[in-house]
Amino acid sequence: MIVDASAFVGDWPYWRLPRAGAEGLLATLDRWDIALAVVSSTRALLLDGPSGNSELLDLARQPPDRVMPVATVNPAAGSVAVEDAETCLAAGARGIRLAPAFHGYGLEPNPHLDAVVRLARDAGRPVLLTVRAIMNWGFPHLPAAAAASLLARHRGLRLVLCGVNRVDFDAAVDLARSAEVYVETSCLQEFGAVAATVERIGAERVLFGTGLPLQYAAPGIAKVRRAHLSEEDRARVLGTTAIALFGAGGD
Repeated sequence: MIVDASAFVGDWPYWRLPRAGAEGLLATLDRWDIALAVVSSTRALLLDGPSGNSELLDLARQPPDRVMPVATVNPAAGSVAVEDAETCLAAGARGIRLAPAFHGYGLEPNPHLDAVVRLARDAGRPVLLTVRAIMNWGFPHLPAAAAASLLARHRGLRLVLCGVNRVDFDAAVDLARSAEVYVETSCLQEFGAVAATVERIGAERVLFGTGLPLQYAAPGIAKVRRAHLSEEDRARVLGTTAIALFGAGGD
């Protein structure tokens, strides 16, 4: 079973998407035999968290049961963000996505940020930290090393670093060796990067992701399919690790 650990749904103002919206998302999953996708809302990322997350949760309730929703929350919004995180987790969100570089805050101690992270941790859900939303040098970037402060304050947190590339690779590896940190593959570009990640932190900490439909799915799949991995490790990266972290289908 293939599980995409970093997909999106919603409008995208920067360029035309060949397959937009919920129907486009499901069509793309079908095209590449992706059984399940961990999905974030572009509206929540770019405009308004509560409304974008509400739309995403509505989509996840509709058949077929293939969308695992992750709520994108902006702690800079204050208590509204904490309430949104609590509501979304209670409604079935599989995790919380943070995008500090998009939303203009840091990871130093902050009452609203820390409240949101505690809610996810205590609910047994991971936090997805957006290092990059997609592999585009023009979009905001958060240094992966900045996560160290967050991990130090929230022992037991399961953290997914989304959008790691060569700039952040060594920092991501260091974090994964000292805490329960996962690396998602959508922005890994270099030859052999997936195999190198598995070699350094183990397949149980590596998650296949595409960034679809903002990025094409084909390269994301090819770099895992062609990586020099054992078939057991390949299966872990493509889905087993994500199922263990996020659940499966209606779980």
